[in-house]
Amino acid sequence: MIIHKWIIPGWLVLNLIFGNVLRAQEEGTTGSDSSATTVLPTVSQPVESDTLSPFWNVERSQFTEPLVEDAVDQMKLLPGVSALDFGTLGAFSPLIIRGSSPPQSLILLDEVVLEDPILGSLNSSLIPIHLVEQVNFATVGSVLPFGVYAPFGTARFSTYTFAGERPYSRVNFSTGDWGYSDIGIIFGLPISPTSSFELAGNREEYGGFKGFNNGHEGSRIIGKLFYHPRPNLSVKYSALINKHTTEIPAPLLPDFFPFALGKRKERRFDQVIRFQWGNIRQNHQQLTGYFYFSRLVQESFTDSLLFRNKNLLFELALQHQIFWRLGQFAYGGQVKFYDFTSARLKDHADRLGQIFMRQTLQPMHSLIINTQLRFEKHDAFSGALLPSAQVLLQPGSKLNFWLGFQQGRRYPTFSERYWKSETFLGQPSLHNEKTTGLELGSRWQVTPEFLLRGSFYLLKTTNWISRKILPDAEVITLKNAGTRTIHGVDFSMDWRPVKHGKLGLVTSYMQVKESEIEKQLEVPEFQIYSYFQIGHSFFENYVFVTLRLDGRFFGKRHGLKFSDPTTFPVITNLSETAVVDGKISLHFTDATIFFGIDNLFDNIYQLVPGFFVQPRAFRFGIEWEFLD
Repeated sequence: MIIHKWIIPGWLVLNLIFGNVLRAQEEGTTGSDSSATTVLPTVSQPVESDTLSPFWNVERSQFTEPLVEDAVDQMKLLPGVSALDFGTLGAFSPLIIRGSSPPQSLILLDEVVLEDPILGSLNSSLIPIHLVEQVNFATVGSVLPFGVYAPFGTARFSTYTFAGERPYSRVNFSTGDWGYSDIGIIFGLPISPTSSFELAGNREEYGGFKGFNNGHEGSRIIGKLFYHPRPNLSVKYSALINKHTTEIPAPLLPDFFPFALGKRKERRFDQVIRFQWGNIRQNHQQLTGYFYFSRLVQESFTDSLLFRNKNLLFELALQHQIFWRLGQFAYGGQVKFYDFTSARLKDHADRLGQIFMRQTLQPMHSLIINTQLRFEKHDAFSGALLPSAQVLLQPGSKLNFWLGFQQGRRYPTFSERYWKSETFLGQPSLHNEKTTGLELGSRWQVTPEFLLRGSFYLLKTTNWISRKILPDAEVITLKNAGTRTIHGVDFSMDWRPVKHGKLGLVTSYMQVKESEIEKQLEVPEFQIYSYFQIGHSFFENYVFVTLRLDGRFFGKRHGLKFSDPTTFPVITNLSETAVVDGKISLHFTDATIFFGIDNLFDNIYQLVPGFFVQPRAFRFGIEWEFLD
């Protein structure tokens, strides 16, 4: 049953307006460090001065950003990061970073790397949307836990963490055109002075719009158990259950052509036990580790073809940090075991291990130097020594710079090596990709109300894994195809010209050089995301109303086009596209209500060839917090 037909949302609104006793602006103590308790927004506050951090950050708790209600919406505010929209209202979309293919990027949930070793196409269905408090993008050479590295970048999601002394709950509901509905809840309960429990989940449905196969339905449940028996010891257990079904609207090779009535079902169960021992202030050292288990089952099927693949992943990671007056030194390692089972593709197993050393030096307040050296070995490929470095400099209180360098590898997925069907053939002999990255960036706080940030990057990949079209056999396969170079610019602006107004701009531009005729660009060559927001307080500041307009501009795109399931694809180009969204939000002390229209001018378009995005769509949502 479609959730938006329920009467619960209406009851919530009426009870909120007529039955809820609004408290004045007060700051609570529950939630994570990024302020989980709702506080009325203060858009007029100046932009906070930046620390020496090269990360691109978006925080959900900043109610000056009312558009940010889920992980995909947050990605719009991160330059160089795209969500290839499945035609949904911001739900299950692969994440693409700086023109890469999905396997070249990573999703980091807190400190655990979420993986898809079968297809490599990580998407936002893995993210417990309503738990996300902050999203950031790690630039070239950035320091990440346990030596984590992705050739093109890492999207890092920090989730809500219950840390209160009273039970806490948060309910959210949203609905929209094309059969979209989403309902979720967060519940936190203190068990004892040293332990607590948190449970969250959501159910999402989307019917799709006429003419395209892009409906989906999915559920996520995540549970967390915290135990903190001593000041220098903490243990955390997390479990994530994710189940969803997606109709395929685009050529998501290897298993589908578009418009083929194809569906992909995915079920995964992730468990993490993480411990942290050590007191930084007293012992000046800390030992951190986790054990990670993941079970992933994927089913891809059309009218006549079925693939059912399963992968079990076991991972163990340890890291020891030593803190001293001028910085810190860390060393550690990871081991991973992949067990792949498939009736069609046969059974396979992979092992991957790495050890690393990392040092952070801060010889003066305005200078930080990060260096890291990793040795990595995959049992099917040769070992490699991979360095990275980053220098952060702040010559003044309003200006800082960063310079980063790193080298890394990307190993082919199981589908890239072993897939066999009538239209797609994997290549067991594929070599790993080798990537070298450089980045130079700067952040300038021109005035307390005006912030500029930009960076230039260069990413060079050798042995890059390219699609190869065999027209005679009407088969697509893969090969290592020489060199692929991407260079581009990321830029953002944040300006508050009036007391309750804000003007923002997020842009990315890149150029791709490839040695192949079949070259493709997974995302537009340039993207511009601009937003204008203005707000006003009503009813003695108990209600704050914001109006927000967003414009998205996409540059030229090119890639494979499938006219129908029986027609062999050809390379095609798409012209520039502009899309406008609008939104009104009402912020109460304990609740937020929004009304919005996506694709305001009803522009039917494709983000990339085959990825159609929905026409004009109405959105409504409510989020309500409770302190018991």
